[in-house]
Amino acid sequence: MTAWRRFNLMLRRLLLNSFLHLAVLALAVGQAIAADNAKAGNSDVPGFVVLADARLQTRYSGVSRVVVFADVHGAFADLTRILQQTGIIDDRNNWSGGDSYLVSLGDILDRGPRSREALDLLISLQAEAGEAGGKVLFALGNHEVMNMTGDWRYVSAQEIAGFADDETLQQRQAGYANFRRQPGQASLADDQAKAEFDKQYPAGYFARLEAFSPQGRYGSWLLGQSVALIVNDTLFVHGGLAPVFGEMSLAELNATMMAEIRRYAEAWHALNKAGHVSSKQETQAVVAIATALAADEDIAEETRLAASNLLAANQGLAFNADGPLWYRGSALCYPLSESSVTRRALETQQVQRAVLGHTTTASRKVESRDDGRIVLLDTGMLTSYYRGSAAALIIDEQGLQVRYLDQASLESPSVQTRKVGARPNSMSDDELAEFLRTAKVIGSEA
Repeated sequence: MTAWRRFNLMLRRLLLNSFLHLAVLALAVGQAIAADNAKAGNSDVPGFVVLADARLQTRYSGVSRVVVFADVHGAFADLTRILQQTGIIDDRNNWSGGDSYLVSLGDILDRGPRSREALDLLISLQAEAGEAGGKVLFALGNHEVMNMTGDWRYVSAQEIAGFADDETLQQRQAGYANFRRQPGQASLADDQAKAEFDKQYPAGYFARLEAFSPQGRYGSWLLGQSVALIVNDTLFVHGGLAPVFGEMSLAELNATMMAEIRRYAEAWHALNKAGHVSSKQETQAVVAIATALAADEDIAEETRLAASNLLAANQGLAFNADGPLWYRGSALCYPLSESSVTRRALETQQVQRAVLGHTTTASRKVESRDDGRIVLLDTGMLTSYYRGSAAALIIDEQGLQVRYLDQASLESPSVQTRKVGARPNSMSDDELAEFLRTAKVIGSEA
């Protein structure tokens, strides 16, 4: 590679990265200004407000009824039944919720058989609800992000088969050509290679891959949703009330993470089409491949840029175990150690509580913890895998109530049982907490 070409490549990389960072910053600033103007009653103020994408509105107030569900994982039949039993849809699955807000905490996908139908329903309801004065809001789960970015570890055979009728001969031929270029495949006889290809990539695989790309029906819709949102005095997010909620505004957090997800997805799909990565590889392998490609001066410039973008996005909040999509501290850590993180996050976001999915409750009931500041809504709707049942949280003038599938009466969220071992003199929870706060430490081990 000549010195001029190397300089040109470095310059293009610098400009691209600068543009992406400025775009994220501009979007976050635009949203923050829009929110401030709205609070001040200046909805007609011109300027940077135009930078705020309307699809990324994430704060709503004055809502009289909110219905929330979490972690469907392809359990379409139970999803429709719980929505019918909460008055959100009728017996034909059409919107009947009036001005109610329906909130999904993500993880519609993976493990179960009918995730496509569930997504199609939510896409349709989003349009229907708007016409009736309501809304359907969707907070991405980690499994939506995984599907968009090529991590298909948990995709079921039925989910792939659901796209078989959409797959074209051209898609399979292109996939087969890439397959034959993989190490060890070129030496196989055609009939052997074809059999192995069909086994690894069954009918529907490539149509589904395209559908969850940034330009596909589902990928493009998901990229128009958000990571976290606030309705009235409650924050909704899939994973947990991660420490970053105490450090960033909601607008900035959403803009940053959605940009990271898009950047990774676009880069992964570009590398996939070039035959460098596939959904059969776990993230560590993809990162290793991208690292090698980014350092290879003899490959196409666009491939190096895609690899560099993937590596940069992978360092972001969207793919961090302590980020909002993956964080489990809010659900599993002892309140005594976690409460400071929770309180700072709630104060920064100016809300009273957070409602979460992601971590299935041990009781398979909706649980509250930390004096109601955290509500855990993942009750294991996919019964065949999680041995739970569908539930929906209803927030209205009556407070917080839970509708469990096929139960006529509403219940309050259960207070999570504290998980502790033997305690001195049969102490109560409050006595034990006070003891741990005030007792003298008489020894420690490294």
